[in-house]
Amino acid sequence: MSLPASKSGIFKQRNHRQNRYPTLKINDKNMSLETIYYISSIIGTIAIVLSIVILVRDLRQNTKALKSTMAREAGNGIQSWYLAIGNNPESSKIWINGMANPNSLSQEQLLQFFFLCQSVFWAFQTNYYLSKEGALDSQIESSITNIVLNVIEQPGFHLYWEQRQDLFFPEFREYIEEIFTQKPSKASVVYKAVQKD
Repeated sequence: MSLPASKSGIFKQRNHRQNRYPTLKINDKNMSLETIYYISSIIGTIAIVLSIVILVRDLRQNTKALKSTMAREAGNGIQSWYLAIGNNPESSKIWINGMANPNSLSQEQLLQFFFLCQSVFWAFQTNYYLSKEGALDSQIESSITNIVLNVIEQPGFHLYWEQRQDLFFPEFREYIEEIFTQKPSKASVVYKAVQKD
């Protein structure tokens, strides 16, 4: 059965519209440029998503590396301070006597004691803020708390804190004041032994 001429013309027009894009022959199949465009768009989208996934992974690795470096630097700073005090008998004596009995120090020694306190508490403040910002592990704050608990009952620390607390940021001062309400560390007996002498 043959179609009337008018209907066959419509079919020819539709077929003509469907094939208005040039075609490529791939594996014995015809593909129009439009099909190739859609395929390449899908491939491009997948490539962008993969790039973002790789970027996020690299960013996380860099963040971990940065935190690790900062933690090492923070630890090195405090460790250097302890080594400097521990390896210098005069500084050790000033630190221990300054904590336990600041009235036993000369004016010059008291000033040195305040310098030692200022040095370590500036490091604590820096580490405290880095911890709060997420740049250091939150356990750093716990470590600072434990160190401060070692000296919290000592007269020298109270003298230093009364005179120098205004040099610190308000948030750090509040943090130290909060530590005052906690139970002192057992390690503070080191200073009590000096007080008895």
